[in-house]
Amino acid sequence: MDIPTASNYRRILINTFALCARMLVTIAIGVYASRVLLKGLGVTDYGIYHVVAGIIAFFSFIDASLVNVTQRYLNYYMGKADEAMVRKVFATSVQIFSAIALVVLVLGETVGLYVVNAVLCVPEERMWAANWVFQCTVFSAIVNLVSMPYHALIIAYERMTVFAYVAIAQSVAILGVSVAVCYCPFDRLVAYALLMVMVLLMVRLFYGWYCKRHIATVGYTRQVDWPLAKEMTAFSGWSLTGTLAYMTYTQGIPVLLNVFFGPTVNAANALAQQVNASLSTFSANFMMAVKPQITKSYANGDREEMLNMVMGSSKCSGLIMLMIALPFLVYPDYILSLWLEEVPDMTALLMCLVLWISIVNSLAMPVITAVQATGRVKYFQLAEALVLFMVLPLAYGMLRCGYGAGSVYGVLLVMVAIAQGVRVVFMERYLHVGSMLYLRNILLRMTLVTAVSYLLMREVAGRLGDGLASLAIVVLLVVTVVPVVFVLLGLSRKEWAYIRALVKKRKNRKQ
Repeated sequence: MDIPTASNYRRILINTFALCARMLVTIAIGVYASRVLLKGLGVTDYGIYHVVAGIIAFFSFIDASLVNVTQRYLNYYMGKADEAMVRKVFATSVQIFSAIALVVLVLGETVGLYVVNAVLCVPEERMWAANWVFQCTVFSAIVNLVSMPYHALIIAYERMTVFAYVAIAQSVAILGVSVAVCYCPFDRLVAYALLMVMVLLMVRLFYGWYCKRHIATVGYTRQVDWPLAKEMTAFSGWSLTGTLAYMTYTQGIPVLLNVFFGPTVNAANALAQQVNASLSTFSANFMMAVKPQITKSYANGDREEMLNMVMGSSKCSGLIMLMIALPFLVYPDYILSLWLEEVPDMTALLMCLVLWISIVNSLAMPVITAVQATGRVKYFQLAEALVLFMVLPLAYGMLRCGYGAGSVYGVLLVMVAIAQGVRVVFMERYLHVGSMLYLRNILLRMTLVTAVSYLLMREVAGRLGDGLASLAIVVLLVVTVVPVVFVLLGLSRKEWAYIRALVKKRKNRKQ
């Protein structure tokens, strides 16, 4: 592995650290801000805001898919050092997102207004405030959509520290808004909605200013490359197929659990998903830093470097998720009792199952990014979506046969593993990466690392028993012992050789 490659890994490390720091700060601020806001608005207005905002929030999965597509095209042409095409991709993405923003506006002011005024259960005296909130939410969604090309641009150029600073500043601003609402002399719900719009506008203006000032190679033009727009739209359309499959089972599983087991299990599931969402962010932040490098390596024609990135990031992503999840897997009941005054039944079981699924799923994104880098996503997305669309029918069948709530996530775990197998097959087909190589170097090694680490921590936890000191010891062992297990069992000979060469090189520099 040459010097530029080592430089790429250092950049990934720095970007991952910046994103993780951002995540820790924003979660801490967000938890406190939600508490302040609940006190300021009251339960009724707090509920009104979230249910009304949720009407437009459904479009967020479209945002994510289109940002990934824009980022892919930017990274691809950056890897080819084609600045003219980078400019065209950015300009085209601005037009695409503007068109989507117009569609959201039309749907919001027709279907959305009908839902707010005729479907939602809102107290009559608060209906006018709910309509104010809805109009602010629609405007915020439009502002967010037209900001997306700038988000993609910053990620593509790997300016993750800027991304982190803006997110932290936005969280602080939202906390300030939540505090200000408590002292507002007029309607607090309307004031909160208006102030949130102002925060989003400031973020949008900053992103526009930063990209124009610091990313000089990209300038906005109204001229649209229609063949490129058609290609990007088709690419995003197939990407949306996979995203829709994901949305189907994530939104469908709570409905199934509600129908068969009632609201108590729904509460347990919501808490399990909340824990998983927070923990999975660490692995997701790492992949946000890695994805641009994988696409650029493919565009450069450096298949060996891309393969190294895919293999290395798969292991690192899996290791990060494993280390974050292990304390929750060995002490589920105790950690939940520390967090909650009353823990709903089955919360610990569902949380553990969801975390195991996330550990398996942490291997997915490097392979997905590699396949998407080729641009050949039609059959890949269809095959992946077909597997994931089977989750709900199979889960329903298990529940109809009398199995418990945990069987739903048992089905999901199996289908997620099958979906990963499908991704590896397409990676072999499109990139000529042997599936047996992936099986030996990633799947087998990470299974060994996971099994040994879990059994060790489970044995230690069993001997120590419950308690804060015992949990602290397990966390310390996870941080110190699991990386050693990973080095001994998870690294291939080639990776060992690279590490030895890197250590030797640094020794020579010191001498």
